[in-house]
Amino acid sequence: MIKLNNLQAGYRAKSPVLKEVNLTLQEVRIYGLLGSNGSGKTTLLNLLGTLEKPCSGPIIINGQDVSGLSRKAAAGFRGKNIG
Repeated sequence: MIKLNNLQAGYRAKSPVLKEVNLTLQEVRIYGLLGSNGSGKTTLLNLLGTLEKPCSGPIIINGQDVSGLSRKAAAGFRGKNIG
């Protein structure tokens, strides 16, 4: 399960790409991510893949907050079976 609570992310503090994102994704489901150009789809996927860090808000994957992990720790976490 993946949970996002009031997630904010962006490249400049004054103009976040994602603001107050609240999302829960259940296991064994298929989801689609739709939006116009520049709406934050790639940024959200980079956050979920721990390639970027959020400005605020946790990213909880299977009960573990991965938003503060270093790149090295995140790479180890991504390699584990989290399904």
